[in-house]
Amino acid sequence: MSRKNLPSAARKLMKYLDEHDDDLNEIDSQDNLLSQELAQFSGDTHFYKVLEHLMKIADKNRQQGKKREVKPDRVDATKKTNPPKNYFTNNLEHINSLEQEAILLLACGYIRAKQISTFSENNFLTKFTLPAKITTLLELEEFIALIQLERKQMEQESANNGVSLKFVELCNNYKLDDFTQKILLIIFTHSNSFKFHYLFQKSDIALWSGKRQDLTIGTILMILCQNFIDQLDRRKYFSINHPLVKHEIIELSLYNNINILQADVELHSRFCRFIMDDQNTYDTDFNCISSEVGSVNIDQIIIDEKTKRDVVSYTKSFINNIKNRDQLSQLYGYGVGLTFLFHGPSGTGKTMMAHALANHFGKKLYSINVQGLENESISFEDALKFAFREARINNGIVFLDECDDIFQEKSYQSRTFLIEVEKACCMTILASNTALKLDPAMDRRINMKTFFPMPNKKMRARIWQALTPSTLNLDEGDFQELAEKYIFTGGLIKNALVMASTSLSSDNESNAIIEKSAVIAEIHTAAQYQADSIFDHNGYGTVITPHIKLDELIINPNDKEKLLSLIRHYPAILDNGHCFCGLISTTDR
Repeated sequence: MSRKNLPSAARKLMKYLDEHDDDLNEIDSQDNLLSQELAQFSGDTHFYKVLEHLMKIADKNRQQGKKREVKPDRVDATKKTNPPKNYFTNNLEHINSLEQEAILLLACGYIRAKQISTFSENNFLTKFTLPAKITTLLELEEFIALIQLERKQMEQESANNGVSLKFVELCNNYKLDDFTQKILLIIFTHSNSFKFHYLFQKSDIALWSGKRQDLTIGTILMILCQNFIDQLDRRKYFSINHPLVKHEIIELSLYNNINILQADVELHSRFCRFIMDDQNTYDTDFNCISSEVGSVNIDQIIIDEKTKRDVVSYTKSFINNIKNRDQLSQLYGYGVGLTFLFHGPSGTGKTMMAHALANHFGKKLYSINVQGLENESISFEDALKFAFREARINNGIVFLDECDDIFQEKSYQSRTFLIEVEKACCMTILASNTALKLDPAMDRRINMKTFFPMPNKKMRARIWQALTPSTLNLDEGDFQELAEKYIFTGGLIKNALVMASTSLSSDNESNAIIEKSAVIAEIHTAAQYQADSIFDHNGYGTVITPHIKLDELIINPNDKEKLLSLIRHYPAILDNGHCFCGLISTTDR
């Protein structure tokens, strides 16, 4: 076909390649022009014709030994030449190295499948751009082994230099052995490399399965295994108990009881994006799951000090002692994550504690409001799988708020949660506002249950102090007064301070100094609104402010003395962390 019959985008790319006349290995896959042109006609029927032209240029340059020449006037003699680095400087460099390795592995599979003995007599083999010194399959396998060894060394040096390589992180996180890593490498490269995909299609290596374009289990084993016996033994790597399938890293298409070797294999899109260091979420159904490190300081959490120390200590041990976690995983096989249950009245700091732990240890918190999922299009199972998968691959924390439905024995939510938490090796925090009676199956999966009670007067004063902005200039006496008057949870205290601060800021556009009396008055107004809303807004009752004093009441003197005695002892009751509930009845007799 002449060039004039090709699409304009294809002709433009051919012209670009002719002008540059680069060796294929020197063409940067991230080149903007090349990427844009490929994107324009990648779905066109002439796609492979253009890539064939690109291959011919590479073959010609390789055979002629053509090298780029640097003009003397472009060389800065004052600059010293830096020695080549023995590590990957970024994740893309590492992925490029993985692509080259995968192509060499594909070449091995092609040679075995076609039973090629003499490399020079096979024209298509030249498209793999093998080193000229390699003339046998054994030499190629030895060359790949050396490349893999060098890559491992460079990966270690990259880690020593603080470079994050996502393919390595994924393999380490899921404890993938060497052969499993090769499987992952082939599947990832097949999904993302133009060159690998082109060579795979043109090699006809998958024709025996009747699927020229799809990557199957049989094709992968043909590429990676040296003989038939090895292929039979390696089938187990695609079983349901193997990490790739068990953790849904890969997806198998099994239908109509087909031969397992004919099953299509794909890499889950999330793991594909993770390897490329793409941490974005593209499915809008998962908007209901928030992901954040948080900004709450652990010192702002005012609960019993021993309880807080225990929670922080267990979290620190779990996060830092990865070696022990691996040993437990090998010993037990499942259920080695850390699960907390925070329970207590609303507003007592459960959610705040979860965010503070994430911030304190620099971990992402994947939060799901379980009750809120009822109004979402996504199912509870899909949301839970998404959260646990994200936490696992990013070493984060799963937080399930208002999760009372999970604790219903043998419910759909309960069964789904138990399955996911069994597989998880991450930290999970559950939060509930109600008193719970757990069934044995749920109870044994929770490592630590922490009760968040209503704060006493001393704790309330500390909460007022911890949450009050420094710009309001309150002192300890003010905090004591507020704690005495308002029997609030931390949530209500926060609401009052937010309302007061917002009101004061809106009334002070000139940033003038606000008198303390005005600050105190605004806080009392906001706090009183919170106190009234507990009853009025929630339908619990009606708040009445009394206008008649006890001395003015005409009642039995003995009853009046009992009430006065109660009033005198009431402050002591509060100081001891107790409360008083009274019922006064009247009669017309």
